[in-house]
Amino acid sequence: MTSHPLHDVDKLKTKYRLLEVAARHLALHGVAGTSLRAVAAEAGVSAAAIYRHYPGGKADLHAATLGMVAQAVARLVWEEPARDEPLAEALVRRVALLWDFFDEHGAIAALVVRENVAGGPDGPSPFLGEHLAAIAALRKLLERAVAAGELRAINVSSFLFWVTTYVTSFHGCRALRDAVWTARDLRRARQSFLDAVRAELTPEPAHRSRTR
Repeated sequence: MTSHPLHDVDKLKTKYRLLEVAARHLALHGVAGTSLRAVAAEAGVSAAAIYRHYPGGKADLHAATLGMVAQAVARLVWEEPARDEPLAEALVRRVALLWDFFDEHGAIAALVVRENVAGGPDGPSPFLGEHLAAIAALRKLLERAVAAGELRAINVSSFLFWVTTYVTSFHGCRALRDAVWTARDLRRARQSFLDAVRAELTPEPAHRSRTR
């Protein structure tokens, strides 16, 4: 027997609501400290509903939440550039999309911050480990662009570390952000950061005039 399409939509909405709430609890309390009952109560479902969607309980919910975050970030970072758009501007636009996503979803930014520092002596967190190949591919892309003169001669590794840690920590550490910036200044903070990224990436003109 096939399910009704509207029923499928309701199931998807329930799962997405669970993941949003779970992201906030996992960011605040970690996996061990997250209560499935508390997540269910905030999401407006029964605890049994979590097990219907995620039979493995907390472990499955944690994995699904990280998967949702990874997919959302990947769609933003790997968005196709517009035709004839300079690579530097395409990258600035992607950083802006990432900034706006984390600004809107502070709990997800906080979860990424937690996961990025959750590694131990044996290696990175599972979340970061899944992204190492993508990070390496992005680094190679930037290195080729630098070699071809499409981007300024930057230290690619330093640039990637700066951008990713700045954006996630700015929005993931809300208490610190709000202590330093007023709500009125947040737009200026965004523009200042994007201007800095653009200045870091944009190649020098091939020929500079020696006269004024």
